[in-house]
Amino acid sequence: MTTASIRPATRADIPAMLVELQKHHEEHAFTWRFDRVQLSLLCAHAISAPDWLALTGAGTLLLACWFDCEFGSGRHAIERIVRVPPGALDAVLTEYERWARVNGCADATLGCVRRHAAFSRLYARKGYSVAETTFVKTL
Repeated sequence: MTTASIRPATRADIPAMLVELQKHHEEHAFTWRFDRVQLSLLCAHAISAPDWLALTGAGTLLLACWFDCEFGSGRHAIERIVRVPPGALDAVLTEYERWARVNGCADATLGCVRRHAAFSRLYARKGYSVAETTFVKTL
């Protein structure tokens, strides 16, 4: 997949974005209900809001946003979900990082829900390093 086949999402892409979000939800066996209405609203917001990025392509979805850190460290980009078919990660990261730079971000983050060691190795090859670990307790 080339950078040219990754493009900003439009409202017409929302049904396909929901398919990718549902696949992600099922693959991770999340315990909360998949809410198509709420996620449709999220996708629409990500498409139109100046502080969000919504990318799509064949089997591809990236939603990210930037925020100004309340501690004064500047603007930071944060990936909220990335789903890419084999071979597409470089193109998606190129666009994500370009968008972050254009928006004045000091850095760009990537997360993972599972397979932490594997994603740590993969992301390290792309120039990312572990910066913080978050611990979660289900209540």
